Amino acid sequence: MKLNVRTALVAGTAALAMLAIAGVAVATVSTVVVKPTNLNGWVIQPDGVVPYSFVAGPASIGSGSLQVGPIAGVPGTNKFVMFAPYAGLVSELTGFSYDFYLDPATQGGASDAAHFYVNLYVDDAANGIGFYGASATTSGFYDCRYDSAPATGTVGGWTANSFSQTSAWTNVANRTGTCPATLAPITPGSTVRFIAVNGGDSSSSDAGVMGGYDNVVISTTTDMTTYDFEPTVGPPASKDACKDGGWQAFDTPRAFQNQGDCVSFVNNGA
Repeated sequence: MKLNVRTALVAGTAALAMLAIAGVAVATVSTVVVKPTNLNGWVIQPDGVVPYSFVAGPASIGSGSLQVGPIAGVPGTNKFVMFAPYAGLVSELTGFSYDFYLDPATQGGASDAAHFYVNLYVDDAANGIGFYGASATTSGFYDCRYDSAPATGTVGGWTANSFSQTSAWTNVANRTGTCPATLAPITPGSTVRFIAVNGGDSSSSDAGVMGGYDNVVISTTTDMTTYDFEPTVGPPASKDACKDGGWQAFDTPRAFQNQGDCVSFVNNGA
């Protein structure tokens, strides 16, 4: 039986409208492009000196990704860290996933997947909200740290890693004795301090680690946002590059308003 696309779209829209009328939450779905010129809420803050760049290919989505390494492997330093744009209630964070790439030149092969891990830092409401909580036994900037490290990955390809409210974790650092094994039963009102996506573990074991990240998806009770890591494009080298809609692709040194704006930029050499 042939599917009438227009009919299906109308039916889908009507279904969403009925859900809204009925008071059922409908998640907002969006894709955000992350570039060195606009990180869109991400904070890249390596520990020490770690080479990284936004490159055209390899890519999990789009045409580019964020690539890291090689890491020097000096104990105590040189770990790549970037913080995701989410800080809110733990109960509202329904899922987090990311794709990581193992460069064929990475020295540890598939086992280097363990170096592309994520930490979820939580302020547990069981002892009060705040950096130190209401208890003298809590120190530092979190009460609970949930770690998710992939066991293996595809060398020369992309592998997904994720967590949800009911995920089992590679490790749980429990500073207060009140951190549950999964997120679902955590004390109501507990908040996410940081979600850190890491490359390397600040030890000699991460020497020569090379890889990347793309297609990070943060899901909450109200929205699902996909983050696509891409390099900057531009500046245009000729007037022809501005034609046939080409002007829309450039974002360096700035985005152009139209073809004429792009051509004027080339003509003026500015």
